[in-house]
Amino acid sequence: MNEKVKYIHEENFHNFGAANEIVPFIINLLEPKSVVDVGCGIGTWLKIFKDKGVIDILGIDGGYVDKRMLKINQKNFKEFDLEKFYRSKRKFDLAISLEVAEHLSPTSADDFVKTLIGLSNIIIFSAAIPYQGGQNHINENKPSYWIEKFEKSGFKLYDVLRPQFWNNENIDSWYKQNIFLFTNQINLDSKLNTLKSFYGSYLVHPEIFKYKVIEHRHYKFQYETIMDALPDENIID
Repeated sequence: MNEKVKYIHEENFHNFGAANEIVPFIINLLEPKSVVDVGCGIGTWLKIFKDKGVIDILGIDGGYVDKRMLKINQKNFKEFDLEKFYRSKRKFDLAISLEVAEHLSPTSADDFVKTLIGLSNIIIFSAAIPYQGGQNHINENKPSYWIEKFEKSGFKLYDVLRPQFWNNENIDSWYKQNIFLFTNQINLDSKLNTLKSFYGSYLVHPEIFKYKVIEHRHYKFQYETIMDALPDENIID
């Protein structure tokens, strides 16, 4: 994440709602004993993993994180500039990075993927699509942009998480729209192929579409109000 542009974490926004729904499914599916969260924020997802029995956790994020707000022990948090390649000394059973990559400059995208695949052979990843909008988004891209980068490194896409949570009203729409699983572990193929897939399709969640329509109407109304208030150009003082 661009260290010059701090991300402001708010407790009411970075809550446990989505994690409480998604983490149990991931644990049941993948049975991880260790998890690293790259761009962990205040550690909400890692806290739920720990609460569900995954004790070996690590959160990595920039210096903009207010450590007083951390939901995990500070010993489980590592401060690091995500614009740079992070060389890990170990592998975790699972790496997650959720709605983080869009905050990083396009020039760092390849290194960010390299960081993730260096941390684990199984990755849960989500990133904002074009025009999704959000705080300091500087690299919103289609799913194919990220899929190609992972596949170049031998990581196959399993788009099995979006179908599981698409209609879950307790999960924020950006997770439901963008969450993917990548792995280079062929032994998971038979298990993951039994699940419903969206096959990496470029989809806009109805909740986000509705929000964008309302936003457009709001700006259109503001524009028309301003234009109506302007003096008639044919009127001469």
